[in-house]
Amino acid sequence: MHQGQEIHLGQCQVVVGPKGGRRSQVEIWRVNGQVKTWSTIPCRFSVPIKRGLRDYGYLTNVNGRSFHLAGDCQPVEVDPYGTPLKETPP
Repeated sequence: MHQGQEIHLGQCQVVVGPKGGRRSQVEIWRVNGQVKTWSTIPCRFSVPIKRGLRDYGYLTNVNGRSFHLAGDCQPVEVDPYGTPLKETPP
């Protein structure tokens, strides 16, 4: 990962309105520093991330499964109530 790289939190959705309008619901975070690793615990890592002007956090080995790269994003189409419009394969 490099600084400024865009990552998304959770499942990305495209809300399709009753008249066919489309609106994306994506929580965008950006990498804000370098990856930190531990030599004594090889599976542990930490990456500083930022969202907007005031939200900061860390991408770690604990919460890493909740994030995905922007290039790997596969948004799900949902109606305004959050129900998927078509089934997606697991």
